[in-house]
Amino acid sequence: MAQRPIADRIRVKNITFDVADLYARAQIADVARLQTDVAQLQTNVTNLTNNKVAKAGDTMTGTLTMAAGNQVKLMENGGTYGAVNAGTNFLTLTAVDGNGNTRILRLKSPNGEANDVFSLHFLTNQGMYYLDFTGYTTFSGTALTAAPDMEYTNNNEIGSLTITWPAVTRGLIFGVNFSSSSSFSGVTHRTAGGTTFTPKQIGTTNESYKRYNLICWHDGRDYWCAANGANL
Repeated sequence: MAQRPIADRIRVKNITFDVADLYARAQIADVARLQTDVAQLQTNVTNLTNNKVAKAGDTMTGTLTMAAGNQVKLMENGGTYGAVNAGTNFLTLTAVDGNGNTRILRLKSPNGEANDVFSLHFLTNQGMYYLDFTGYTTFSGTALTAAPDMEYTNNNEIGSLTITWPAVTRGLIFGVNFSSSSSFSGVTHRTAGGTTFTPKQIGTTNESYKRYNLICWHDGRDYWCAANGANL
């Protein structure tokens, strides 16, 4: 059977089309498109290389922002590691041993808090502790709302004093200095919830014309107040 000849032209509606090199021209057009794609891919790879941070020995030139809930882990052998973690208004540094036990140092923003003394915490398996810090401030009037590890001073003569204690925690302690007037009626103590109470007291706080120094604390069970007064 004779082989059918291969036509290199076709005629459609009195128009002749040359199709002998149609496939070759299509391939040539594909080559040009491929060259464009390869050039764009090379540009993308170059941009990625210039903007990425190497696993070792590299330096960042901008801010590293971790998504909420993610932390930076610094691994060591044996399952121990340190971690940096952030939450609402706080940052923590955590040390973890091979058994999963932790010690945490937490720096908390004082936003919404009464005093900077609440800003630095140490968390152990025994509970949370405020780090040692003693602040000092003056107050006026006859009412004082105290915070832990603070010393409060009023240099005016006052006729009475109401002290509202902070919420009870172990290690709670604060000091109060004031002068009593000729009509001084004494010191009233209230819990953070507003309930009036009488602490276990050393010394008296009901004399007139005295410069008083009070040390107040909680021992885990009872409220205490040590008071000493000197004549004005």
